[in-house]
Amino acid sequence: MMQRMLISRFGFAERDIVLLTDAAATRGAVLAAIDRLVRDTEPGDVVYFHYSGHGSQVRDLNADEDDGLDETILPQDARLPGVPDITDDELDRRFARLRTRATLLVFDSCHSGTITRGTGSLQARFVPPDDRLDLYRTRAGTTRDVVAAAGLPHVVMAGAPADKEALDGPVNENWYGLFTWALAQALESLPAGSPASAVHAATQRELDELARKLYMRPPPPQLEGPAEALQQPVLGAAPPAAARAWLPVIADGELLRLVGGLDLNAQPGSQWAIYTADTERFEFGRALAVGIVERLDGRDALLRRQFGVAQLPAAARAVALAPPAAAALTVRLEGSPGPRLDAVTAELRRGLPALRIVAAGEPARFVIRFDGTSWRTLDFGGLQEMLSVPESAGAGVVDTLLRTLSSALRATALLALDNAAADFAVEVRIPELPAAALPVFRMRPPEAPRTRENSLLLEVAAPVDAYLTIVSVDTEGRLNLLFPNSFQRPGFVPDGFLRAGATLRIPDSLAPGNAAGFHWDYGPPAGRDTIRVFAARDLDTARAIRSFVAQAAGDAGQLPALRDALASRAVRGIHLVGDAAAPEPAPAAGWAAASIVIDVRP
Repeated sequence: MMQRMLISRFGFAERDIVLLTDAAATRGAVLAAIDRLVRDTEPGDVVYFHYSGHGSQVRDLNADEDDGLDETILPQDARLPGVPDITDDELDRRFARLRTRATLLVFDSCHSGTITRGTGSLQARFVPPDDRLDLYRTRAGTTRDVVAAAGLPHVVMAGAPADKEALDGPVNENWYGLFTWALAQALESLPAGSPASAVHAATQRELDELARKLYMRPPPPQLEGPAEALQQPVLGAAPPAAARAWLPVIADGELLRLVGGLDLNAQPGSQWAIYTADTERFEFGRALAVGIVERLDGRDALLRRQFGVAQLPAAARAVALAPPAAAALTVRLEGSPGPRLDAVTAELRRGLPALRIVAAGEPARFVIRFDGTSWRTLDFGGLQEMLSVPESAGAGVVDTLLRTLSSALRATALLALDNAAADFAVEVRIPELPAAALPVFRMRPPEAPRTRENSLLLEVAAPVDAYLTIVSVDTEGRLNLLFPNSFQRPGFVPDGFLRAGATLRIPDSLAPGNAAGFHWDYGPPAGRDTIRVFAARDLDTARAIRSFVAQAAGDAGQLPALRDALASRAVRGIHLVGDAAAPEPAPAAGWAAASIVIDVRP
């Protein structure tokens, strides 16, 4: 994925990229490739280094680590007899010799924070510390001083702090390092010339969004480097070759072939916008056609055209438009085998046909564990308990589990309404609450005063003029159109319009008689709510979203239809303009979305 992005988005030549994977990524090969990179780099060149794999630690032998441990990465042959890990000391000594300051080092591994300097069913990229200390004592040239961030000659981005574990997980059915995936999406979404600090902030936003989709919390990404370097454009000052990473498209009988489709996760059901071979900007609304991936053929993906022109040019480019629709909810049930576990499993299957029970070792959105006395529902990877139902509840066990799973399925379908081709990002937050925190709200009794703990306020911002639509899936699985709504006063945010660069608070306050004319209070039952904020650049798209959501309130099957309706707007159409010598340009099309997940408690 990163190689494809460097070539198609940033204009790197394929001959200038060294890719070491699997058996080829031995200790000797990795260090030799870094040494060649350092030797061949000239002042003014742009250097990108990416490591995606396992990380670990080893006891610090030169007293340059506050926590007494060196961070390491593990090449393919690490831990074989006589083969040590690659330590942060070894990496730092090599990268310090680079003759260019336009350098970005990326480490997606456990304990990767401070990887080049000293400080202190998701799969963790962690291997236990190496205790073969003689291998590290006998290696010459590994001693160095602690390098303060201000003294680093390059910028380092890492997938986890020095004391945390980076995570692998399935994104649209394909497995990625979650930090690498988020970094790729950040590089896609930002304009040319964005500095490292902006890339880091966008990566954190992408991780937050991924966390909501997977019902989990990845570790925070790390950024290090001199203050002035963090404000310089990543990957050099030259403008990117294209606004998006793209795939070549060729005709293949009745279908279209995305060459190397798996490089950019072209999974069955995902939608792609197709442009001419010389397109660089990939503007929403200007595509020749939109297609949906029907199946994979090796690393290629085969598309069937959905919208747009029937006859495409011999050579074309495709960019990701939307992920696959949420067709099923994966759950793993754990516990001692027996009639009770079998009975509940069968009732869940009957009550929710879209439920797919997976075996041990397969990725599951939720894990349900039965210990004989209670049924515990855990989030993705079993990291956090979401719900516990006592076995004494009898028939209520299945009813409660079905309500939770049905809500999650609709929330997943809502979150799948995503526009990968968006050229802007909408930001949504709860005032006075850290972005990384899971918001917790209490149910509000009718006589209780409204507070920040029982009545919701949102702050929304976007860099472009946009029309807002706010939707929720509540604990019961109901889809609700929160905004615009029938209670709001005529003068409060007409048409849901948000001015570029402004921050809008909805509703404006919790006080009685507020300007908004409404409140968002929380009531029973307890559980999780998912809130999705759509920002459309044109009012027609906003109205289409609102119309479909209103229909989907009674029939969640309308959400895939909304997905297709939004995808159809990516293709070229007729623009109505006035008869004037210099007609106004058609309003920009396109939309973006962001989410918040809220924990509702009694």
